[in-house]
Amino acid sequence: MGPLQIGLRYSWLVRVVKRTPSWCLPESVERVGSETTDSQVAAQQLKELDGQNSHPKVVVADSLYCNQYFLGILLTLQTIVALVRMRSNQVLYEELPEKVKGQRGRPRVHGAKFKLSAPSREPEKSETVSLLNQQVRLSAWTGLHLRTLPLLAGLVLRVEFLKADGSPRFKRPLFLFWTGPWSTPLADICYIYLWRFAIEHRVPFGGRFMKQHLGLTTSRSPSLTYHERWVWFCALAAWVAWVELVETIAETTPSFCSFVMWSLTGVRAGIANRRPSHPDL
Repeated sequence: MGPLQIGLRYSWLVRVVKRTPSWCLPESVERVGSETTDSQVAAQQLKELDGQNSHPKVVVADSLYCNQYFLGILLTLQTIVALVRMRSNQVLYEELPEKVKGQRGRPRVHGAKFKLSAPSREPEKSETVSLLNQQVRLSAWTGLHLRTLPLLAGLVLRVEFLKADGSPRFKRPLFLFWTGPWSTPLADICYIYLWRFAIEHRVPFGGRFMKQHLGLTTSRSPSLTYHERWVWFCALAAWVAWVELVETIAETTPSFCSFVMWSLTGVRAGIANRRPSHPDL
């Protein structure tokens, strides 16, 4: 057997600083300890982000964050809305209808069930658009919420990529939960989420770039403190490289649908040789 490998998970809050081409840079990096979860750490990052200024912001995240711990914090924030991917078998609930006068019993908390795999009603909005040189069919339902978050009603967007003959390109569609204004164009919501994939895999200073070119996963120190500093050093190096490539950052700050886009992703970095003697591991 080789040397013991220990994975340290970090929650990354990444900002898109240039839209065309997509450029993203780390805004906040926090380690996910053994006593916390990705969603709990991310929720704290959102709270700190909300307190920075009064500018509206969008947070984009994958299905890992589609839960009450992450989305619940939005009920207390003033400047942040979220766009989160959902599992294709997710079950949501309709808004509770008005109570009939004279109705007895405990008040209901949820309306009728709404299964993403078999919607119980026709979409309120539906359109076919061209995105990334592909035809995409978008369908939206409003007024839906998670079972654990009845107070946070949002818009559910179904995204289907189509072949030339109009049939679905993939077996399962993409489902997104949007907590922002329901009047936002469906194509804009879809485009915002598609940026997230680019951040992790293709764009400059994305997750792959940080690993391959800035040495994000090269730390082999058994010291937890040293490793955390190394991760932050890599994040700082990304900003230094960016400053070298532009004349002024102020000229590249984007605005998309009146929001600045953010993305939350989890990144693992390894420590080799021996297990650190740290109570949090």
